[in-house]
Amino acid sequence: MNQPDPCGATVFTACIGSNAPDAGVRIEAAMRFLEKAAGASEVSATEVFHCSGSQYGNALMRFRSPLSLGELLPLTKEYERMAGRLPEHKAAGVVLIDIDIVMAGERVLRDDYYSPYFTEGLDKLGGL
Repeated sequence: MNQPDPCGATVFTACIGSNAPDAGVRIEAAMRFLEKAAGASEVSATEVFHCSGSQYGNALMRFRSPLSLGELLPLTKEYERMAGRLPEHKAAGVVLIDIDIVMAGERVLRDDYYSPYFTEGLDKLGGL
């Protein structure tokens, strides 16, 4: 799992979430966008799931991409804005869509890695 790629591609693990009433649709659309924009290959994804007692939908996506982390991150933030996410939503607790790149290869990039919503998904996620 997450083996170095001789062609220079990196395996990324993203956590995609939403607390909108149509969270599943929004998450699926974000996953399709990410797959296309990142030039992703060998995609492995969990279904949208909710942690116990939460209305927040999550999905994890692991994919191999020729993009660097520095190229990938701006794409995720641009998609969030395009999908309607506004700075004032954070204070109101509204999350129309959130895309976080949590891992690049074996390197943990965000504390989400240690959260139940990530570890639950990681248990379901297949390796590449």
